[in-house]
Amino acid sequence: MNSRAATFCFLLLAAVSFNQVSQADSFSERGREIIQKNRNAILVVRMIIKGGMSFQGMGSHQEESKTEATGVVIDPNGLTVVPLSETDPYGQIGSLLSSSKYGKKMDIQFKSELTDVKMILDDGKEISGKVVLRDRDLDLAFVRPLEKPAEPMAAIDLTQDATLELLDETLCLDRMTSRYDRVPHVTAGRVKAVVEKPRRYYLVEGTTSGAPVFDLDGRILGINLSTPGSSGDDSDSLMEYLKNAGEMVLPAADIREAASQAPEVDAVPDEPESSSEDVGDSTETIEQDTN
Repeated sequence: MNSRAATFCFLLLAAVSFNQVSQADSFSERGREIIQKNRNAILVVRMIIKGGMSFQGMGSHQEESKTEATGVVIDPNGLTVVPLSETDPYGQIGSLLSSSKYGKKMDIQFKSELTDVKMILDDGKEISGKVVLRDRDLDLAFVRPLEKPAEPMAAIDLTQDATLELLDETLCLDRMTSRYDRVPHVTAGRVKAVVEKPRRYYLVEGTTSGAPVFDLDGRILGINLSTPGSSGDDSDSLMEYLKNAGEMVLPAADIREAASQAPEVDAVPDEPESSSEDVGDSTETIEQDTN
């Protein structure tokens, strides 16, 4: 290879390397901008849950547990989205059972009750909250602060949403556990599937339950939530049902529509027990008991 050809090859490789480095720098910069813009709108919702199960002829089992879930503030007044499955784990099990042929053959009840809800902000401040709306079909629970915030809270604008295609790049933003000071945690991924039926969902790599997913322009794609499974008519297997259930990203437009029905805290009574018998309801607006 003569010197001119060698020089050309060197310059070509240098140009390619520079372009790759520039793209990486651009991705990192955009990612940090998205994190900085939205981090205060990503909360931790801590809940104390009383619940258990009862089985005909075998008694019952009850326990109290503390759990934390990712919450996404979608309104400056503090309206926050949490996966319903995180607020009602026993009801989730009951839903899975009652929706399968296997479960329908069993006389078993699952009940749970939220006894305390705290919204933990980015600075560690805790705000008492209450679940004001549930949508079991979409795995959505909406939480409001018990008292209206003195100042508008940081919130993600669901009207600034994205529509992505297969292999488009994404960023998923949530928080680490209390052991690691709940610092923001981000995962880069790509759209692995776009589901159109029974409704549009996105399957995105690197997502976690309840976390919002953004495109690289900072527009929100949606929130990662549990999706219902479906068991074939010829299958009696609970495992078949569970295999078809999972988590996918629900588009922001669907969340926005459900959120429009969320009542104010004053219109909501104290937290009632929920049970597997309630499964099958879609949107459950918690209304004031007038009796």
